[in-house]
Formats: sequence, structure tokens, C-alpha cells
Amino acid sequence: MQNRIADPHLGINKQARAVLAYLDTEPSFAKYENGFYDIDISTHAWYNGRERGVSLTISRLGFRGCLVVTFGECRNSDGIFVDAWELPGAPYNGPTTEGFTDDAYKARKTFPEGAAGKAGEYIFEKLADFYNTKLTEKVA
Repeated sequence: MQNRIADPHLGINKQARAVLAYLDTEPSFAKYENGFYDIDISTHAWYNGRERGVSLTISRLGFRGCLVVTFGECRNSDGIFVDAWELPGAPYNGPTTEGFTDDAYKARKTFPEGAAGKAGEYIFEKLADFYNTKLTEKVA
């Protein structure tokens, strides 16, 4: 039982917070001009049963789609999961399991317990790849 009025971690598990700390860096893959990056990366809590982690969405104004990346502690082990899927546009509020397909689940990447750095590197690579391949398609 919690013995405090508020949980400053919002129920997000320790492994997800460790990966999030690793990702607290500048997106060196994105274009930087006039004090701003040309992308938007939003961070939200991700609640999916025992998977109480973090979701990221990367998008760019005037470009097609967004990538959702979720990560946290696996529900069936103490390892770290990373899921990624594309949506036609950034969700108004945080992402949900809507749009999360069986193919996205089959593509789930897992890392051993405590491998926050490895999971963070993988996520960074996914974000960079999406930026470099998908966020170059202008909206007609």
C-alpha cells in the first residue's frame, strides 16, 4: 500500500523510468534551426495491465503519420519490452492500444532485466529511422 498522497512516478515501473532517463537527450538525428527541432516527440504514461511504462510519439507538422513507441517491464517476465507501430496521425491525447496490431506485437523487442541502456539505444535508432525514412514525405 502506498503511504503518500501522490505518486510522482505515476505508477510507471522502475525499468521504464530507467529507459526514459537514458532517452533524456537531444534528438541528434533531427534538424535544429532557430532554437527548435523540426519534430515533435510527446511523452505519455502507458498503462496496459502490468505494463505500466512510457509511450513516445514522434511526428512532424506538415508530414504524414507518426510513430508510437512504448516501453516498460514485460507483463510475463522482469525484462523490458519495446513496441513500435505507425499511425496515420499523432493522437490528440496519449496513444492507446487502438492501432496496435498483431504484427506490431509480433515485432516486439525484449531486453533482459536492467538493460535500460540497450533498450534506449534501440528506441533511439527506431526514432531516427522513422525520421529519416518517413518524415520526409510531405502531405499533399
